[in-house]
Amino acid sequence: MCDDIRKMPAAVGGDGVAIPGNRANARLKAANENGEIHMEDQLADALRALAES
Repeated sequence: MCDDIRKMPAAVGGDGVAIPGNRANARLKAANENGEIHMEDQLADALRALAES
C-alpha cells in the first residue's frame, strides 16, 4: 500500500508523498551510517547510573 501511495504525484512545491514514519526512518538510517545506535532514554539512564557506581 505504501508503494502505491509513494507513486502518487507530489503536491505543488513538494518533493514527494510523505508516509508516516519516513522522517524517523531517514534519521535512524543516517544515525546508523554515522555509527550511532538508538537507545531508549530509560536504558541510557540505567547504563549511566551503572557506570557512575
